[in-house]
Amino acid sequence: MSTSTVNLNIRMDKNLKANKKTLKAIQNVEEGKSLSRKFNSVSELMEDLNV
Repeated sequence: MSTSTVNLNIRMDKNLKANKKTLKAIQNVEEGKSLSRKFNSVSELMEDLNV
């Protein structure tokens, strides 16, 4: 089974203001905190989501 990684670059317009919750989420991602665990398949993810 192969796995893939998706890298996302997210930029905000300097004129937009993010709320505290959004800023904290961005900070957590940049620091590698509060991230979900990795899944080996879509079925595994769906099972974890109880779908």
